[in-house]
Amino acid sequence: MAIVSWNVRGLNGEEAMRQAKLLIKYHKPDLLFLMETKLAEGKVKSVSNKLGFEHGFEVPRVGLGRGIMVLRKDKVEVMYLTSSTNHFSCFLFFKNGEPDKELAFLWFLRGTEGSK
Repeated sequence: MAIVSWNVRGLNGEEAMRQAKLLIKYHKPDLLFLMETKLAEGKVKSVSNKLGFEHGFEVPRVGLGRGIMVLRKDKVEVMYLTSSTNHFSCFLFFKNGEPDKELAFLWFLRGTEGSK
């Protein structure tokens, strides 16, 4: 199981997407937390598909800044608790990979972005 957190400083351009793909190829994360995406609302499906993730959650930008995105593989279940313009809180349940077994372990994750 791997979790990667990255302050992407804008995910609008081709270079940022290329860098994201390289990061994913190297670290092979099950969950990817992106800060400062600077993306408008409704981009999570497109980004998750381009980067090879099955599910995603987004907090859209404010003005031209901020923005949070959490992308995850099928083996990670998420129960979102709270979110705002610069944070999200959730429980993560990781499956152990065996179809007849229950979830393997649980984490609490709070992601924040920005200085405010």
